[in-house]
Amino acid sequence: MTVSSENGVSSPSAADQLNKKPLATGFLTCFVIEILVYRHILLYHSQSTCTCHSLLSCCVSGQSSLTGLAPLEAVLFDIDGTLCDSDPLHYYAFREMLLEIGFNGGVPISEEFFIDTVAGKHNDDIALVLFPGDLERGLKFVDDKEAMFRRLAAEQLKPLNGLDKVRKWIENHGLKRAAVTNAPRANAELMISILGLSDFFDAVIIGGECEHAKPHPDPYLKGLEALKASKDHTFVFEDSVSGIKAGVAAGMPVIGLATRNPENLLMEAKPAFLIKDYEDPKLLAAEQLKPLKGLDKVRKWVENRGLKRAAVTNAPRENAELMISKLGLSNFFEAVIIGGECDHAKPHPDPYLKGLEALKASKDHTFVFEDSVSGILLSSTRIKLQIFYFPRTL
Repeated sequence: MTVSSENGVSSPSAADQLNKKPLATGFLTCFVIEILVYRHILLYHSQSTCTCHSLLSCCVSGQSSLTGLAPLEAVLFDIDGTLCDSDPLHYYAFREMLLEIGFNGGVPISEEFFIDTVAGKHNDDIALVLFPGDLERGLKFVDDKEAMFRRLAAEQLKPLNGLDKVRKWIENHGLKRAAVTNAPRANAELMISILGLSDFFDAVIIGGECEHAKPHPDPYLKGLEALKASKDHTFVFEDSVSGIKAGVAAGMPVIGLATRNPENLLMEAKPAFLIKDYEDPKLLAAEQLKPLKGLDKVRKWVENRGLKRAAVTNAPRENAELMISKLGLSNFFEAVIIGGECDHAKPHPDPYLKGLEALKASKDHTFVFEDSVSGILLSSTRIKLQIFYFPRTL
């Protein structure tokens, strides 16, 4: 049985017609892009998921969604590595000053050591790591190092690519904004001034002036308080593991910037997605991706009936997770099945069979939302799943 809908799911109750009573225990969706339109999400519904009019031309795809933040109220920014690529200056200052005092037997510290031990951390914690038996000396050292950094920054600090575009977008949308950093206030204010953002930020929150610094959520919670903004309508830009953890712990979606830190480490902190800089096409995609009409009603209908659900797609995992996050469905799907990670992608039945296996669901009590010919063929003729079909219009 195939049910067709021209504009998405007309009403949640329509799904009950599948078996004339709600016997379904799960349902699948797929999403794969094709030129201008994304397909949909596995065990839930296909074209009732989203359309995107400006993602990459072929299959592009954390924690919370940006769509789910509407109406958006505020944006919170880290500073080092987020507004500017300052880590090379910090690394140089640490390396040279530690070399002067014979740290590590006079061998210069590596970038790996810097990333693992220093980047994104509060100076008190850095002092304890570098000088575990002499905190007073450690604190004096990091203060001197920050003075050296400020001298370097005054001559060399540059904004990240695309920062000016993001600034204008935020201003044009009338969003509140704050800088939230573990850097000392002298560093933070200098960098903000050099970048021409002194009049841009409504507040500057310093981790060392809070009860706890990042990765504790205190600094971001204080940022929300200063702006009188809700975490449900705010998102964060961050570049460090500790910063991403802090934003996520504060209950906000975090867009991670992979300026210097390894992407695999950043992803362990569970950002919504990662970008290289503010020119990254994924940032534009996240701004413009919209859910199909009625998606929220269907989501609630599925949740109210306790149905299992998964997304099944031929899109790359990174694209899939970006779209799911953007649509506010990160906590909705119990599994995300990627065609390219199966023995065979669609139109082979493998992805849907893997979806059923992941949910421990029977094909006799599961239905699918689909919009692609390949998805429909494998659902209806090969696996005998019942489907809702969404004709695509480009």
